[in-house]
Amino acid sequence: INPNDLSILVIGSFFSIRTENFEVISEIVQTAIENEIIFVYDPNVRNKELYKDEELLGRIQYYFQSADIVKASAEDMERITGSKDDSIWKSFMADCNVDRYIITNGPGNVFVNHFEEQFNFEVPQVELISTVGAGDAFTAGLVSCLNFIGNKSTNIESFLKAVSMGIT
Repeated sequence: INPNDLSILVIGSFFSIRTENFEVISEIVQTAIENEIIFVYDPNVRNKELYKDEELLGRIQYYFQSADIVKASAEDMERITGSKDDSIWKSFMADCNVDRYIITNGPGNVFVNHFEEQFNFEVPQVELISTVGAGDAFTAGLVSCLNFIGNKSTNIESFLKAVSMGIT
């Protein structure tokens, strides 16, 4: 990967923590960090009891600690922490030193943490046809707006605009 060609790196696959992939992908992440490329991580967890696997959980923590922005679903956080309690999720994020994160919750509110500020976004109710790709569509809207805003912007208004683009 030529870092000169990138402004944002998105990793959104459970496969990124698998043994056969982790070393190569973590090298890509390190290159992104060194070249000040925005790194957005979406754990996209499929293993319902991930919290019981210390090795895989350690890899998730590595990505959380490395990311500029973590975008996770409530389902991801439940599988990572073993809890449905969002205060446990927020503690996990704090323990990983995640400054900016987004937790989506299907048709429920979207929780946003931007450094010390926290926000809840209501999700517009729409006629549901399928939820397939909903998280990816959110990430696409978020990343599209982040790309427009510019590299490593920590401006709260810009970040919230990017989140709202993900929701819509």
